[in-house]
Amino acid sequence: MDDAARARLVAAVGVHRANGGAVVLASHFALGIKDMAELDLGALA
Repeated sequence: MDDAARARLVAAVGVHRANGGAVVLASHFALGIKDMAELDLGALA
């Protein structure tokens, strides 16, 4: 995902949450979204 796409995703998530929505998101990189809880399962070996 390039920087422009990442910015659009973060903005869309922000608007959705501001309107009372919830988001479940799986990602391979940090998005830097304020007040987002993260689940880190660690290395799967």
